Amino acid sequence: MATQSAYPPSTAQSQPWFTGVMGMFGPSYVGYTQWAIADVPEIGALATVVTASSFHDPIYAGDSFSLWYVLGVGLVLGAMGVAAHRKDPEAA
Repeated sequence: MATQSAYPPSTAQSQPWFTGVMGMFGPSYVGYTQWAIADVPEIGALATVVTASSFHDPIYAGDSFSLWYVLGVGLVLGAMGVAAHRKDPEAA
């Protein structure tokens, strides 16, 4: 079973090739993974693919909770997880 560190820099720090600075790339959970650790000293660059600087506006469009938006994002992320699982049956 594949595992992933809750703190990506700690995984990189144990590698002989680690120079002390790392970057992150991808659409991980709508960019939230990258934003969540953006202030970590080891992070030198972020390239978020699908993200927002504020998650409040789309979730509370018109000052009311947008269930349609939240379910849509959940379906997309779920489909991405299914696709990843098909490529790597060992993936969690």
